[in-house]
Amino acid sequence: MAEIDLDDLINTGLEDVDKIEVEPELAVMTESVGSTKKVNYNVVERAQPTSRLSLPPKGVVVRPSYNSNFKIHSLGSSVGSSVSPGTPSSEISNSMDFYDNCSAKEQLKQPSSEMKLSRNNCFVSKQCHSPSEFGVSINDKRLKRNSAGNIGSISDIFGPTVAQIPGLPNTRYIAKEKVYSQDQLFGIIDRTNFDIPLSDDPWSSVSLPMEAWNNEPIEQSDNIVDVNCAQSGYQLEVSSQSIKKLTDLMKYSIIDIDLDFPYYSHFFKGKKSTKYYMDPISLNLLIVDTSTKYKKAILKTPKENYRCVIPLGVDPAKYDKAFPLQEKKKRSKPKTFDKKNIPKLELELERIENMSIIKKYKFGVIYVKDGQKEENEFFSNDECCDEFWNFMNSLGKKVELKGFNDYAAGLDTKAGCTGTYSYFRKYNNTYSIMFHVAPLLPNQEGDAQKLERKRHVGNDVVVIVFLDPKRKEPFDPRILTSHFNNVFFIIQPKTKNEGLAVQEGYTINVVTKPNNMPFPPFLNSSWIKKGFGFEDFMLKKLINAERMTMYNTTFLSNARNTRKQQLVQLAELL
Repeated sequence: MAEIDLDDLINTGLEDVDKIEVEPELAVMTESVGSTKKVNYNVVERAQPTSRLSLPPKGVVVRPSYNSNFKIHSLGSSVGSSVSPGTPSSEISNSMDFYDNCSAKEQLKQPSSEMKLSRNNCFVSKQCHSPSEFGVSINDKRLKRNSAGNIGSISDIFGPTVAQIPGLPNTRYIAKEKVYSQDQLFGIIDRTNFDIPLSDDPWSSVSLPMEAWNNEPIEQSDNIVDVNCAQSGYQLEVSSQSIKKLTDLMKYSIIDIDLDFPYYSHFFKGKKSTKYYMDPISLNLLIVDTSTKYKKAILKTPKENYRCVIPLGVDPAKYDKAFPLQEKKKRSKPKTFDKKNIPKLELELERIENMSIIKKYKFGVIYVKDGQKEENEFFSNDECCDEFWNFMNSLGKKVELKGFNDYAAGLDTKAGCTGTYSYFRKYNNTYSIMFHVAPLLPNQEGDAQKLERKRHVGNDVVVIVFLDPKRKEPFDPRILTSHFNNVFFIIQPKTKNEGLAVQEGYTINVVTKPNNMPFPPFLNSSWIKKGFGFEDFMLKKLINAERMTMYNTTFLSNARNTRKQQLVQLAELL
């Protein structure tokens, strides 16, 4: 079994980014992200996002499986599939011949042949599309918005090149980019026989591949972001050349979607076969399903959570990944919980799990006019051009806040203290998104610093900066002083002549503060045509921007502190 350090994977919640101490081991990884002035907005209590995080194992490089010469078995839908999410997973299991001796680019674009369902003896016809295609259609039918992803390519639900955590020999693991729904993955797990050696393991956690920035000099030219911010460590995505694209990350629709599912509640809670082992010293908690020979387990430690399979014949109390040998080759001795405390333990574990599943997002929106160079000027704007409202209408629906009963992201839905309207979107019937639109927030007289607007937008991890079409100068994200803003989507309307037709679209530059990793879908051009393709691209990238930011060392350190506090409380039930 491959060895893995428990520092290799993070999977937990984040609550208070203002009260952190960055651990030395994280501090040496990279410089502090606080490269801009910290702002105290005084009058508000910050509402922090909760997120769950994961890191690839040390020394493990997750490489793309483009030129693998083997036959694979696909158990999930993909871009171009006629099977949409929500279809029972038992109806979509299939096998296909992988493309042999093709370049990566050719494999992304090459359509697959008809594929036979390996478990149900029925057929599904699939096509493969390039990541550059938006809003593609199949057989003259537009792909459903909640399909496996309009950006990506067919790949195996199991892949031998995927790094497993902690891993079993001669076993294939879930390719995370192929997971698109709870029903799909849980269906595969339920149909897997854990009483025989596993050739395909759908249970164990796998690492998310991490991309790298190109970091080559960027000319100002037509870019709408001030490229000089790169000298302050900011990372810029302005074209297809901005990202190295060394991994399969480009295939992902929503990253870490597998962490959105309630594994504990579904597979462990309330079952007599579930056993709990905890070391009160290390605070490592091992949750085990003992009903099969190969035991499904969840390991929760102060540094990470991950799912694993305990091999045949291994005593869970002596599982070295959870309870490793200490000095003088003595193993820590885990304790079991008193039966009378199990109901309370189950409720606490379910509560912690629900907190870690993030399906609610809030994104800030700022409008910037021509000639404006100060932050207070941006937040003073009340009147906006028609193009701005058309843009907002493409991302969400304008809703009246009074009486609004969905996710409000801290906006007042009773007395109207935070404005009358806002924009909301339910994406893929899964993710609730509320936009903090600065021009719609109260603009109080005498408030030169516009604190009422800043207290919402200033506490959003991801911010959209919409530039007025008349604005000529590029936007410098360093002007925004909130230390909590980490990713900026800079947008400006722009038309293009294509033959005799004039195409409306947007120039888009994406900028992150230092120490944030690239996130999909990646730009193929800085200009994208208006329409469903742009809308879907934006929503996916906004969600992934916040999810990838949670890998930032500052957020990771805080997440570990939160996780440790949770385990301390659970240990009191021993």
